[in-house]
Amino acid sequence: MTSVHYHAIERIGAALSDEVIIRELVGLDQMMTIFPLYSQVSRLSEAVVCQRLSAMFAQSNHRCIAAYIDERMVGASGFWTGTQLWCGKYVEAGNVVVDSALRGQGIGGKMMAWIEAEADPPRAAAILRSHDRA
Repeated sequence: MTSVHYHAIERIGAALSDEVIIRELVGLDQMMTIFPLYSQVSRLSEAVVCQRLSAMFAQSNHRCIAAYIDERMVGASGFWTGTQLWCGKYVEAGNVVVDSALRGQGIGGKMMAWIEAEADPPRAAAILRSHDRA
């Protein structure tokens, strides 16, 4: 996908006074902007994360989104789309990370809602979630 999607998400409560914005990260350079946030839950080096994201991106069915408050990345999630024999078309979220200072504020749920909306239920028979760290 070559265009960047911007979805304004409703306010997530009094604790967060600003609007949470979900953006799709397109291309490896944009995907690598998740590294500082991902480092909160992983000890992988930046080089290893880059190598793995590159391999995932090369599969052409992996996409990545990030949640922002005032242009500060506060959450990120990858997701895959594909076809399985048992369910047909599916979308699977994975590698979900929310800033440790903001967990429990609904940011992970907002990202999951964005991914589910992208799944286009008439086309995706199953929505799978794995490896959540929100």
